[in-house]
Amino acid sequence: MALFKSKEEKAAAKFDKGSDLISQKKFGEALAQLEKSIKKGNASPDVYVLKQMLEMRGDYEDLTVLNSALNIFKKYPDVTVKYGVYDVPVSRLIQECELRIEANSKLQSEESAQKGNDLCQIAGKYLENLGDETLMMEEIFSEEKITGRQYSNFLYARGFEILAESTKWDDPRKAAEYMQSSLHYNQLRNDTERMQKNEDFINGAKVTANCWFCGRQVSGSNIHFVPMPARITEPIAKQTGNGPLPTNDKEHVFACRACFSSINIQDEAYLRIAKRYADEEDAALRSELIGYINDLQRQINNLARK
Repeated sequence: MALFKSKEEKAAAKFDKGSDLISQKKFGEALAQLEKSIKKGNASPDVYVLKQMLEMRGDYEDLTVLNSALNIFKKYPDVTVKYGVYDVPVSRLIQECELRIEANSKLQSEESAQKGNDLCQIAGKYLENLGDETLMMEEIFSEEKITGRQYSNFLYARGFEILAESTKWDDPRKAAEYMQSSLHYNQLRNDTERMQKNEDFINGAKVTANCWFCGRQVSGSNIHFVPMPARITEPIAKQTGNGPLPTNDKEHVFACRACFSSINIQDEAYLRIAKRYADEEDAALRSELIGYINDLQRQINNLARK
C-alpha cells in the first residue's frame, strides 16, 4: 500500500469531496474543492460541468452568465452529472440555457410590436420542447417547481400585453383583443395584479365618447380620449347628459388626445415662462442680497479699524 496518494488520487478525492458538499448544499465549499481538483489535474467533463453549475446557480438569469455556461456545456453534450440528488443531462442544460438566453434577450429589449411577436414565438418553443416538464435550472438552483408550460404562459401573457400597448394608438379594438389574450394567460398563472391591469385596459379600450372641447367621436379611454378632472355643476350635468355618447361623467370631462395634448403643451409653455420669470427674480434677489451682505461686511470692517 502506497504511503502517499498520487496526484490523480488527490484530484479524485477533491472531486468526491466537492460532490458530497453539493449534496449537503454547501455550495461555496463545494466549488472550492472542485477548483482544487482541477488544479491537481482533474480534466474530466464532470468536474467542469459541476463547477460551471455552481458558478451560475446564484445568477442564472444573467445573460453573460448564461452564455458563459452554455459555452462550457456545449463541450460535453453527451454527459450526465450527479448534482446532489439530481441526475442532470448536460443536453438538457444546453436546451434550457439556449431558451432562456433567447427569452431574456428579448425581455430586456425595447418595447415594440416585434418584441411582442417574438416573445409569443419563444413561448411556443417552451411549450413544444418542455411542456409539462419541470425546468431543471429552477428546480436545482432555486428549488422552485416551474414547468415549461408555466413559463410559456408568462411569456405569452407578456408578449400579448406588449402587442396591445403597441397597437392601441392605431387600433384600440385590436389592442383590446391582444389584451384579452394576455388576460387569458394571466388567469392561467393566477396573477391577480396583472389580470386587473388587463381588464382595466380592455374595458377602457371599448369605451367611445365625444370630446368635450371639439365634439369629435373617439374610442379608447386613456388612449384616444382622456378623462380630465373638472367641476361639473348640476345645471351643466343636466345639459350634457342627453346625447347618445357621453362627453363627461360627474367629475371629469372627456378630451380627445389632440385637445388634451394641445392643452398640455400650452400648460408646459406657461410653466416654462413662469419658471424663467421665477429664476430671474431669484437671481435678482440673490444679487441684491449679496450686495447688501458685502455692504454690511464693509461697515463692520470700518468699525473694527476705529
